[in-house]
Amino acid sequence: MTPSPTETGNQSEQKVQRLLAGEGIKAELGWVAHAFGLTIQLDLVDISNKNVYEVKPGHLFHIAESTATGLDQAIIQAALIGKSIRLENRRTGKEITKFQVRRVTWISLVVGGKTGFGPKGL
Repeated sequence: MTPSPTETGNQSEQKVQRLLAGEGIKAELGWVAHAFGLTIQLDLVDISNKNVYEVKPGHLFHIAESTATGLDQAIIQAALIGKSIRLENRRTGKEITKFQVRRVTWISLVVGGKTGFGPKGL
């Protein structure tokens, strides 16, 4: 049986969470941002450093440049930078009413275990 896209996404996010932890970065799963009248899914959030990590299986160029969805998502996430937003963790129920995103980094999780970071400051 082939895993669903949601299962694959969850596995990718958990793998990157472990990789970030190995670098001393505590990033949590389950967060959404409430901003611009939207609920925006965030893959991993480092609360203490105010960084957001977006995990994408595959090459970032293909995801961000060749699909309107990828570009729309990148534009929305980039618009969060510097804004005071409300965060909600749907796994734990925790809420942060005023959170200011410092940085959004897209992480490419490529088949074969190679992982790369997106451009700084996206």
